[in-house]
Amino acid sequence: MFSEIYEEILELFKKGVKVYLLKNPSILKKLRIENNMKKSDENDAILLSKISKDGFRALTIQGMEKKVKLWPLINRYELLSKRIKTLKQ
Repeated sequence: MFSEIYEEILELFKKGVKVYLLKNPSILKKLRIENNMKKSDENDAILLSKISKDGFRALTIQGMEKKVKLWPLINRYELLSKRIKTLKQ
């Protein structure tokens, strides 16, 4: 899941919407190939409806709030790690 959409997901939670994450995105790709479908939002929605509930996991507002708070720290850590590696070389 992309960090750019964390805020949007939090807004959905605040509106009372349940959000689910596809556990294995390669399932969607396999279904596209099996059904000879091109990648599009409409086709993906049709294929997602064919995947059982076991293929998804529910996101929680608590988990998303933690990710929103931790994401800037993780980015900073990665940036500093890259700089340290460069300096060591």
